[in-house]
Amino acid sequence: MGGIVTHYGAQYNGQPLGCGKGTYASADTSIIAVGPARNREWPCGTLISVCGPTGCILTVRQDSCPGCGPYHADLSEAGIARVCGEGVGLCKVELQVMREVRLPVPGQSDPSHEDYQQAASQ
Repeated sequence: MGGIVTHYGAQYNGQPLGCGKGTYASADTSIIAVGPARNREWPCGTLISVCGPTGCILTVRQDSCPGCGPYHADLSEAGIARVCGEGVGLCKVELQVMREVRLPVPGQSDPSHEDYQQAASQ
């Protein structure tokens, strides 16, 4: 589905994430926050592929974004740089839930890189 992404801001480093475990880190490309309209459809732990003009990343829903609409998500600074380009604050993306797979939220029991690859390839 088409949508847009923005990013948190470095001032949130170290702040707790809304899914109950872990803290925000600007360098963590796996973090994605979604708005209230997607809370039920994309619960905490949902694996979501995000593709934009400069690349794709796999993310895990780890937080909520109260100001985000149904086609808007927040990424970390590293995530948006990889997907949209360095220094870009907003861009159009394709969001895709990966087989409706839900992985543990990092900090609860961190999924390994192989877990991400296996889920994405199935």
